[in-house]
Amino acid sequence: MNWEGWIRGLRERLAKGTGEDPRQALQRKVEAFKRLVAANHAALDLMADLQLKASGEYLFDMAYVRQAVGRLMEEGRASVSALEELSGGRYRGLRPALARVEEAVSGSMAQAAGPPPGPPVLDFSAIPAVPVELVGNKNYRLAEIRSKVGLPVPDGFVVTSRACRDFLEAGGLLRTLSEAVEGLVLSDQAVLNRTSALIAREIAAVPWPPDRARAILDAYDDLARRLGRAFLPVSVRSSAAGEDGEFSFAGQYATVLNVGRERLLEACKEVMASQFSPRALVYYKARGLSEALLPMAVGVIAMLNGRASGVLYTKDPQEPDSGAMLVAGHWGLGPTTVDGRSTPDLFRVSREEGHPVLESTVARKERMLLCREGEGLVETAVPGWMRQQPCLTRDQLALLGDYGLRLEAHYGRAQDVEWAVDAGERVLILQSRPLRLASRQAQGPGVAALRQGLKPILSEGVIASRGVGAGPVALLASEEELASVPDGAVLVAQAASPLLAEAVHRVAAIVTEAGSAASHLATVAREFRVPAIVGARGAMDHLRPGQVVTVDAEMGNIYEGRQEGLLAAAAAARAEEPADSPLLRRLREVLGHLTPLNLTDPRARQFKPSGCRTLHDLLRFSHEMAVQEIFLAGSRATAGTRGALKLQSPIPLDFYFIDLGGGLEVAEGSRTVAPEQFRCEPLLAVWRGVTEVPWSTGPAVGARAAASTVASTLASGDLLQRMAEPNFVVVSRSYLNLCFRLGFHFSRVDASLSGDDATDYAAFLFHGGAADAAGKTRRVAFMAKVLEQVGFSVSAREDALFARLDGPGRSRLESGLALLGRLLVVTRQTDTLMTEEGAVERAARAFLAGDYTLGLRPGTGEGR
Repeated sequence: MNWEGWIRGLRERLAKGTGEDPRQALQRKVEAFKRLVAANHAALDLMADLQLKASGEYLFDMAYVRQAVGRLMEEGRASVSALEELSGGRYRGLRPALARVEEAVSGSMAQAAGPPPGPPVLDFSAIPAVPVELVGNKNYRLAEIRSKVGLPVPDGFVVTSRACRDFLEAGGLLRTLSEAVEGLVLSDQAVLNRTSALIAREIAAVPWPPDRARAILDAYDDLARRLGRAFLPVSVRSSAAGEDGEFSFAGQYATVLNVGRERLLEACKEVMASQFSPRALVYYKARGLSEALLPMAVGVIAMLNGRASGVLYTKDPQEPDSGAMLVAGHWGLGPTTVDGRSTPDLFRVSREEGHPVLESTVARKERMLLCREGEGLVETAVPGWMRQQPCLTRDQLALLGDYGLRLEAHYGRAQDVEWAVDAGERVLILQSRPLRLASRQAQGPGVAALRQGLKPILSEGVIASRGVGAGPVALLASEEELASVPDGAVLVAQAASPLLAEAVHRVAAIVTEAGSAASHLATVAREFRVPAIVGARGAMDHLRPGQVVTVDAEMGNIYEGRQEGLLAAAAAARAEEPADSPLLRRLREVLGHLTPLNLTDPRARQFKPSGCRTLHDLLRFSHEMAVQEIFLAGSRATAGTRGALKLQSPIPLDFYFIDLGGGLEVAEGSRTVAPEQFRCEPLLAVWRGVTEVPWSTGPAVGARAAASTVASTLASGDLLQRMAEPNFVVVSRSYLNLCFRLGFHFSRVDASLSGDDATDYAAFLFHGGAADAAGKTRRVAFMAKVLEQVGFSVSAREDALFARLDGPGRSRLESGLALLGRLLVVTRQTDTLMTEEGAVERAARAFLAGDYTLGLRPGTGEGR
């Protein structure tokens, strides 16, 4: 931001005025400013929570997203409205920018379209040519395995998701079901059970539309004719859009086995109702899915009265690099193997050609599940001679190994395969889905053991963005050095300034001494999934430039060197995170319109309403402009004010006070106020700093330097007028707006200390000086260095500076305000003393050490 230009504009706008009593206007605008700050903080908190949900580690549903995004947009509107009140509607481009963001968010939030158009039923042979959403992932993959991989699968057809959705719509169930599901609270099991049972009854009571019922039964008759069967038992199975794809849904939906024509329509409804069973609801909500995004189709497959059945893992989940596959099998139908009630045979089969058996464990198999004559299943005893016989021959195991590798090659990742051996000893594939391999490195006990042997070099701070990163430390003394921070560094800074966002995408981790998890920088760090710790007190002192460290933003620790074990564990855990569900993708699309921060530098040309592309941009712009407006309101309130109370103090300061209420305790009719009558809390903090500096021992200006400076500036009538103006201070119990003209310098302090961390702040504006351009620049550099060291976010250019300190922590703000008081006094002559660059560093060190002479010798700029 061009503060010199802003100062000129300030004078021009002061001259214009508004016609409203300036003190009343200030009081009104202070309240508007507080509302803006509160809205800003609330919005950042909501962004932080949404970003945590988008990490894939938390349980939530679409109802939460709608509620949180709705509240977030309300806070955005409140922020814009408050700025409009502060500025008198000057920033007209904000409303259109907000409308654009709201339109984009609404588009991303809109309910997903239902199933695509298509026929009510489809034979397996027609499936590969239609959208997967029409037939569901399980049916699509099964048809693909037959047509593209060339493996044997049972024949069948699909009741499409379009037909199932038509059934729900015709029965008037769709809206009822969606509302019931979206409003569920998973922690209330009783409500969950009642809702699920009610849905099941509703679905069972609604008949199929006649044309859909006829299409299903006709497809069954065609399948029976193709297979040459007068009576054809079938398996009726679920096939939702995401099933056996990104998420397995293993065991969550119903499969109805050995069904004849008479029960086919009811069996289809049972499978549809299973989408709303308690365990299915918990599963897909826990995985971040939404019912509306999961159109259900039903597969109708010719029933196998399997001789044996089971599962094949194309890699051993416990030892994925062992070169072995795992096969589990049992006599009879598949549920015996996968329902966990009996022990199956287990085989470790080599992935090498020929697939020799590496290890086998043959269980004693007492019971098995078979098709009943007619319909249904029957559990029966395994004949004695079969109980301890392996359910698969070596040739069948080798064939399964071959099938498994072909499926893995086709789908490009390890597979979890269901298989069956029919009465004719044929090995058939019943389904195949991605196999989830848990990373051994990501397991808790192992990672905990890694940490036990490590001693943190720093363990202060708050986790703002989770993860583990390592690299050489880059200490950021000033924001101007940001461009020189090397890629892959651990960026360490005093404050979590929004300007640091410019480097987020290229650093390994971020550590700041000040800041909060709801700051702009924290929001951006989470956006880029960069580990970040804020509030790490002492980081600038404990960490050395170039020192290689590991930032463990899972535990809030920083370790010496690269801790490869932690880094590998974090990388493995991140790779295996179930972090890409349809709901997560939807949330991330929404966040793309909300959280990215493009307006990082107030001095940039695009820092204007038309440059706001996200809600975060709008919040940042509104906050920055609001600070300007509150300074302007303070200036108007004090310009030409009569009847203010004059300061009585041994310190030679010409202050006049305007009390908005509760800031001073004086007798009625009094014309003066003494420091002991101050009740304004931010003023008390500033005054403490002002009085801590021995006025007789401040840095003295050499006679030659002073004469030269004054001679070069007295020609300015404007400057003479400013030096003659009194200093006005506007106060209330918790608010301060202080105009400070000391010598050739113009300063303003604006602060709130109400006890609310969300709205309390201290802001400081500094401009002017009597030295030459180099002296003015060095003075500003000195002030910036001091303020950054104690946590202020600083923007400085030439001879103008703006700094801001936010909560949390009352004592932190009070300390910052006291420092401003000291700085205001000490800097009245520093520009005429700092005649060479080294003086800036020495003066900053001296000031922070309590040497208010700054170690400067008059006339030389050199240390004493």
